[in-house]
Amino acid sequence: MNELVLFLVAGAVFLVLFLLWFLSGQPRATDRALPLGALDQIVSLRGLAFHKSDLLLDEGDYRMLRSNQKLRPLARQMRRDRSKIVLLWLRLLQEDVRNLWRFRRLLVRHGVSVELAEECRIAATAVLALALLFFLRVVIAVAGPFALAQMLRGARGQVEMASRLCAELLSRVPPSSRAEIGRKWAAEFVAPAGR
Repeated sequence: MNELVLFLVAGAVFLVLFLLWFLSGQPRATDRALPLGALDQIVSLRGLAFHKSDLLLDEGDYRMLRSNQKLRPLARQMRRDRSKIVLLWLRLLQEDVRNLWRFRRLLVRHGVSVELAEECRIAATAVLALALLFFLRVVIAVAGPFALAQMLRGARGQVEMASRLCAELLSRVPPSSRAEIGRKWAAEFVAPAGR
């Protein structure tokens, strides 16, 4: 009985998260036009840097191998390898969201003004992205790399949205101050991680 209640509560939470993700919609064309170059020069986003996620999530080659009796062991090995790669990619995306959140905090500490509505939007995007990525890591670990491929693409979209919101915040910083912020970012977050 306890497991059923726990399962129902978890299902309700994931339903709410999915609805929030769905209602937040895809990024608008104007959002995509924001220059992310300044952000990319300061913050390393290794999960977003991986641009071949569609190939990683395509199960066509797996199905082709699985259809041949002699190649089924190879198909199973490929599925395990893909699961490991997808889980690593999702972990990198989670790291990207955390780095973007830290960088946003650094910008606010250094005087970039943020309105309450904007702060709520940034926080909701980050929390939703982290929750969705965690959920997907659990599902991929249990069901394999080809489960919920569309949600994986949506999770990447949420991280991209967080990146655009952070780039928008960075665009308010005068170009002369960006180098100083980049040095502070490297000193506070990049150097300690490398030790």
